[in-house]
Amino acid sequence: MNELSRYDFNDEIKQNEACAVVFTAPWCSFCSSMVQVAEAVEKLTGKVFFLVDLDKDKELGDLYDVGSVPTTLVFKQGKEIRRKTGVLKKSELLNILDESVS
Repeated sequence: MNELSRYDFNDEIKQNEACAVVFTAPWCSFCSSMVQVAEAVEKLTGKVFFLVDLDKDKELGDLYDVGSVPTTLVFKQGKEIRRKTGVLKKSELLNILDESVS
């Protein structure tokens, strides 16, 4: 899972037909659990996941109105199509991706 910054965010999101971005922060105890779930789903499905550390890139959080972490956004053709806040189970994340990119 690659980390994005405000400098490469738009380019990476637009280059991928569909992808998910997990907004996290190092002080968030639930975020590491969500990152583990996302990494497992990425390996299982081959879908593209990115990570945004809000302590490093608060501007991206503001731009996408991320009020709490972890928050997962799903993008299709560069546009946000789905959003979920909190730690997701692997099955939940798989369902969200299947519904969003099919």
